[in-house]
Amino acid sequence: MLNNIIGFTKKEKIGLFVRQATLDDVEVLTNLINFSYRGTISTDSDRNAPLSWTNETHYIGGKRLDNQSLAREIKKQSDDVMLYFVLELRNSNNNIDTSEKDGATGNNNNSKNKPIASIRIDRDNDIAYIGTFSVDSKLQSDGVGGVLMRFAELYIKANWIQVKEIVLYVVSIRYELLKWYQNIGYTLTSETRPFFNPDHDSVPFVDGIVFSKLTKNMLSVVGISSDEIPKDHSILDQSEYDIDNFK
Repeated sequence: MLNNIIGFTKKEKIGLFVRQATLDDVEVLTNLINFSYRGTISTDSDRNAPLSWTNETHYIGGKRLDNQSLAREIKKQSDDVMLYFVLELRNSNNNIDTSEKDGATGNNNNSKNKPIASIRIDRDNDIAYIGTFSVDSKLQSDGVGGVLMRFAELYIKANWIQVKEIVLYVVSIRYELLKWYQNIGYTLTSETRPFFNPDHDSVPFVDGIVFSKLTKNMLSVVGISSDEIPKDHSILDQSEYDIDNFK
């Protein structure tokens, strides 16, 4: 399913094309990730209002990552250990403009082939980790994140067959984000790890912030047989697809 359209935005039904990240994506992805997590926009009531419900500006300051560290990570990609995936809008009549808010990916009517979401998967023996999950702020609540998350889970299922569990960490006071993950099948555990970002300048504004651990058993990530897939339907959408398509 790599290098294919795997879903559509809910509102405009624009195709979401998934591929592996490359060094050519570094600058755009750095802006996308930092703006998704820490970007702000001025409003009449709040000069530093966060852009979206996934934004953590009021809790943590500084950059999420920089060009140099992201480039190092992308260079280290390995099919067996770590991969970055990105989503692009793919539609010749694309009319979504995500350039209105400072710091966004700069996509406009030429936004085709420009990353609008990203996700990283890592493997450590029989555990997979999902992180650096971000969606352009103007496309959040449009189904984009769910499509990319579902793709990552099925890719892990199909290609890292030794994996028994997916783990991810979320800032402990991001209650709405914790709820979103629980709604898509992740279990919130009592385990935490310290908030620590040695490579960047993240600074918590709230005392007691830690990372909360969520898990999903791979047995709950399932596909369907190929003969059940609609013949005219090559996307994920709400269905679960033949796991062989993700190899």
